[in-house]
Formats: sequence, C-alpha cells, structure tokens
Amino acid sequence: MTKKMLPVLLSSIALLITLVAMPFMTACAPAAGPSPTPGTTPTPAPAAGEIVWKGQSLFPAEDLCHKLQCLGIVNTLNDRLKGKFRIEMSLPDQIVPVPEQFTACSQGVFEVNMSAFAFDSQWVPEAMIAFGLPGSYENVDQCYDFWHKYGALEFFRESYAKENQYMFRQLPLGRNSLMTKDIIDPWPAGIKGMKIWVEPPQAYPVRDLGGATTYMPLEELYMALKLGTLDGAVYSEPELETLNLYEVINYVYHPSVQEVISVDMTFNLDAWNKLPADLQNQINSIMDEINPEITKEYVAAAADGVKFFEGKGGKVVNLTAEQATNFHKVCRQSWDEIASESPRSAEAVKLLREFMSKAGIP
Repeated sequence: MTKKMLPVLLSSIALLITLVAMPFMTACAPAAGPSPTPGTTPTPAPAAGEIVWKGQSLFPAEDLCHKLQCLGIVNTLNDRLKGKFRIEMSLPDQIVPVPEQFTACSQGVFEVNMSAFAFDSQWVPEAMIAFGLPGSYENVDQCYDFWHKYGALEFFRESYAKENQYMFRQLPLGRNSLMTKDIIDPWPAGIKGMKIWVEPPQAYPVRDLGGATTYMPLEELYMALKLGTLDGAVYSEPELETLNLYEVINYVYHPSVQEVISVDMTFNLDAWNKLPADLQNQINSIMDEINPEITKEYVAAAADGVKFFEGKGGKVVNLTAEQATNFHKVCRQSWDEIASESPRSAEAVKLLREFMSKAGIP
C-alpha cells in the first residue's frame, strides 16, 4: 500500500460504515412515547439550567462499539449528571452524512463525535497511530499505559485541538484477527494471493505477506466468504458470533494482526471550553471510573466470540514463538511508511516506539 492508496482506503471506510448503518437508519425518538429509537438516547425536555448536547455515532446500533462503548458512556453520564448535563446520541447519517461527521463536530453542528481513529486520520493523519499499529500492544493494560502514563492522551489532544475537537477519550477494544476459510499452509507463505477483506492499518502486513487486500460493504462480507469471492478477513472476534462468520470462517490466527485497537469519543472544543470547570472535572472523573469496566466488557465479548467459534468446530491456530516474532516484524515494517504521512505521524510513531522499548515489549 502506498501513501496515495491510503486516502482511497479511508474513503472506503466511510462508504462501508454508511452502508452497514443503513438498515438501522430510523428516525430519532418522537416527542411523545415510552421509548427512543433503538441505539439512540431519550430526548426529554431540558430541565431548567440543564446543558444538552447532541452527538452522532459512526457505528450502527448493533455494533458493540456503539452498544457497549458509546451508549455505556453516554447513559452513565446522563444518569450521574441528571438535571445538569445530558447527551442525546444519534445513529450514523441521522444528523449529517457519515463522510461529513468529523467536520460537523469541529464546526459545532453537534457536540459529540463517536468515531474510529482510522476514519479520523483523513483530517488528523497521526490518528492512524492512535488506532493502534499492527504488532504494537500485546494487551489492553499496555495500551492503557501508553495513553495514560506515557503522554499519548495529551499528544493526541493537541492534534485534535487543531481541528477544534477535545479528544475526550480513547476507548480500547479487543483484537482484530486474521481469519480464513482454508488454513494458511505453510505459514506465512500460504497467504500469498489470498483475497483478504481488511482495513488500514492492518492492510499493510497482509499486503507485505503477499495477500490481496480488498474492501466491500460489510453486509456483503458473509456471502463473499461463502461464495469464495473472499478467502478471509481481518476483523474483530465478537463478530464470529454476531455476524455468523463462524459459518464461513474455519481458522483464526493468534497472535492477532492487532491485539488491541481503539476507537474514540471527541467533543467540540468550543462547547467543551464553555462548560464550567467543575462540570468538566465531573465528566472526566466519571469517565476515568467507568472506562476500565466498559473495556472489560468488550474484551469479554471477544473471548466469548472465540469460544462460540470453537464450539461450532472452528480452530484457533496459535503461531509458534518463532512464527509470532517474525509476524510481528512484518507488522512493524510498515511503521515507517505510516510515519511518513505527516510530521506529527512521525512524532507519534517515535512516541510509541519509545514506550514499547521502556515497557519491554519485544
């Protein structure tokens, strides 16, 4: 993948998310009635003095990033700060089209943007590193340390501030794993020529191993695998169950292309700066409290997906120590290419490498 290819792939992400979200694009909850639209939050009349923000999620209603991460945060904030502060979340395209979502938050069309760093990298190139580079963290704890003990949160807040957004939190998820219909034999030469559905930055190592990387709308992934149009995918493990991929995937490979990836929630910076300092502190304090638990839920869902997959006859292929080491080398050889996207990208890659060295991550 060349530097010129990356914008095309990222544009494909926007189209992909839009198409995936279409079945869920129902209107927001009516003014009267007992329940909001599934995946959105209630819209009662504001209490006297209550601050009400609106937001849009990049993820469709059934996606775990929306169900566990986005709504987990929003509903907790709304409950804890009732009468003082409330966020009303909408689904993709309900306020603005998905390709306009990042810019709309920057411009104050709405105040909350639930997104993915890989998508954001169209405006903030170094966000690709925030997403999680292939072969980097080995677990969620290392990811947390990089962000909260090694300065990554402050670094990326500076980046997003240039786009008039407050990078509220990075939200770590589980692994994105290589999955195939037929076993890769021998490893890794057997992947050469395989057609693999994959998104950046995971596309780099698949390309470098000789795989043919491709995109198509997510709703077509299952049938493409079933019909043999695709040979595999790099995707999150909960979807082995939720998208029935266990029916068309027979092998999952560990270690993953990325053991930990991250999504993000950002706020319009002007709106954030207008909040009273004590309210800002409350919001951040609540988030510090609940973020680890929400992350544990997602990681548990990933483990459940693998157990379900194995229970249906699927096989997890654990690479040998030597194979895993060599695989990580392939994953990391794309880092310089990613760093070349911008000066801040180079700084971010340097920061990650320094952290990994000090943390003793091989």
